[in-house]
Amino acid sequence: MNGGLLPRLIRGIPYILAAIVTTIVLERFGLFAIVDTRMLDAFLLTASARHGDPFAGQVFPHVTIVGIDNELYNDKNRFDSKSPLDPKIVAELIADVESEGPRVVGVDIDTTSELYATRDAKTKQLPFVPHADWAPIVWTASGTFDDDLCLTGRDPVLGGVRDLLRPKDSVGIDDLPSDDDGQLRHYQRAFASAGSAHCSETAVAAPTAWSFVSAVVHAYCSAGSNDCTPEIRSAPATAERLLIDFRGECVAATSSDCIARAAPKNDNTLSKPHVYVPASLVLDAGKGAKLGLADRVVLIGGFYDAGRDAKTTSFGERQGVELLARAIETELGGGGVRDTPLWAAVLFDVVVGILLIYVGYRFTLWPALGITVALFPVTILLSSVLAFMKLGHWVSIAPIFFGMALHTAFEDAIESAELRRERESEARHPVETAPDAAEEAAVAPTPAQLAATPQAAPTPSPPPSAP
Repeated sequence: MNGGLLPRLIRGIPYILAAIVTTIVLERFGLFAIVDTRMLDAFLLTASARHGDPFAGQVFPHVTIVGIDNELYNDKNRFDSKSPLDPKIVAELIADVESEGPRVVGVDIDTTSELYATRDAKTKQLPFVPHADWAPIVWTASGTFDDDLCLTGRDPVLGGVRDLLRPKDSVGIDDLPSDDDGQLRHYQRAFASAGSAHCSETAVAAPTAWSFVSAVVHAYCSAGSNDCTPEIRSAPATAERLLIDFRGECVAATSSDCIARAAPKNDNTLSKPHVYVPASLVLDAGKGAKLGLADRVVLIGGFYDAGRDAKTTSFGERQGVELLARAIETELGGGGVRDTPLWAAVLFDVVVGILLIYVGYRFTLWPALGITVALFPVTILLSSVLAFMKLGHWVSIAPIFFGMALHTAFEDAIESAELRRERESEARHPVETAPDAAEEAAVAPTPAQLAATPQAAPTPSPPPSAP
């Protein structure tokens, strides 16, 4: 009846291929994006719940954030609620941080203002001039993109004064890619550069197209850190999106709620590294203070409302510098979770398809469809966990389940048609079969029956006729 398992598998190949092609097409049009992001959020929140909150006393392994909060921004003796930030105060803050001997300093502050290129009327000095012996400084710059998300340019830093960038300093694009729902979950190592009339997202980007994350990691590794493995040093500078590692994320509505319990509380804790150190403490302590910044990646950024750098995440509103810090930690930890490779997604679809074909082979139509429906949510969860842990974000499996359900129904229809034809053929052409030995034995009389049956008198033979 309709062959065995192998013929059924062979007939199921077109369904598997059709489901794979459908999956690829739907993903290209972003129709699975909402499912993907919901799975990502579930993974991030679950992973965060399994780890301690670094804002409650633990530290990032490499990064400390020196944050400019609302209090400092509104301080009349400091920034006096003015934007852009006073270059002289920013220069003082950078100098105080550099005096502690960090490995690299990342400045996530808008320095495009001409104020950074304006010399003092009396001293004729620029407000910021880096010292030769300072650790490398990485400056953030916003990029400009075309309709194809190709990088076409970036904003200047330090008022456009190129002489303020030392050979060991660099500039990185601080744009973090947002998902279709507007939330931030990823970072990029680089941004695709636009040529004269061409932009290839798969081509290796030029150093000027580095993201801020990659620029900081490169500077950190170039400074001789033992934490940089060969894999980190040789990570390709591509525009691939990688998932930020949010394990241990503070679960709160805003960054302000998190940093409130992250800042050093007294002088006894200033010698230890922290996730967050208020910039006011650095400025008040001055040069040579011990604030736990030695040999660290120190990011200077804003946590003040007027900076308008708040981003939406699965954990609530977060400041850009905090997300950059987590992305840098992710990259130094070996890189974030990436999109599931095409070969892995296809292989998974094939395995699931074969499994469902076997279910359809072993059971009749309705039990097989019931098992297929029951396996659907279980397979989604298991495949997502496997993808997050080993491969990538998410494996789209809905089309393969739908395709295999059609295949099961089709096979059942074929078998039903064959059975119906066989019955009709038997009804039209009944086949007479010889009785077998059992039937003959049942019909033949037993010796007892023969003995009980009265014998008929023999018929006399006729007399012989006369000659």
